[in-house]
Amino acid sequence: MKWTLRMAGAAVFAVAVVAMMASCESLALHGADVRAQVGGVFQRPDCEKFGKAAAAKFNQTAKNRPHVYTRLAEYLVKRFDLAERGGIGIDIGGGPGDLALELSARTKQFYWVDTDINSWFAEPFATDAMKRGLTHRAAFLFADAKALPFRDGYADLVISRGSYQFWGDLEAGLREVHRVLSPGGQAFIGRGFPPTMPEEEARSLRAKGLVGGPKYDPDKDAAEFKAIMEKLGVKDFEVIRHKPHDAALNYGVWLRFRKEAP
Repeated sequence: MKWTLRMAGAAVFAVAVVAMMASCESLALHGADVRAQVGGVFQRPDCEKFGKAAAAKFNQTAKNRPHVYTRLAEYLVKRFDLAERGGIGIDIGGGPGDLALELSARTKQFYWVDTDINSWFAEPFATDAMKRGLTHRAAFLFADAKALPFRDGYADLVISRGSYQFWGDLEAGLREVHRVLSPGGQAFIGRGFPPTMPEEEARSLRAKGLVGGPKYDPDKDAAEFKAIMEKLGVKDFEVIRHKPHDAALNYGVWLRFRKEAP
């Protein structure tokens, strides 16, 4: 099944073109279709908030900070040994797909699915994927983090950077991530910078205001990650709070966990 999907890149990539033209009405109908297939309950997105203008604004922000995605992709490839592995990866709330495409360029045997609740991100995703020659290894899919449109055990790796604070229900979202992971599969969810990013780069990004989002307490989020993992019965997990030499430099917070094999 996974091999068939990877080899059918052109067909799956068509999802990006279709999603780009989706209306609020069609998205609501899509939600009805997936309710029986997912663990959560799909809710009609706020199409005023998640519209074309919002997608265009964030796409420009993403393009102004490429180092965030290249450094994180490098870190993930090394940490999870992805360079030569085969499998399927999902990026939740990936927007225009900068991280998914960086990963796709570095993982020849992985198929990446960039998901977002704003279907207008399909347009810049499609443009970038075609420019980089990655349409055979990556696709865009409309998705709600709390009701992911994937079967149980679908993905080998689920990632998300800078989106969990917008999910609305962190526990429901992490429960969905756990559900769609294959036995032995892992997740890497969080916000900020990878621990391996040089401090001068992180400091420059902060100074230029190129990383933002709602203000938050990373230690509080770390405690919430830990509590949810314990509630879900996940035994193999770690909460990462990288402490650089410059104590005033916030590297964010990350959660890594593995779904137990039967």
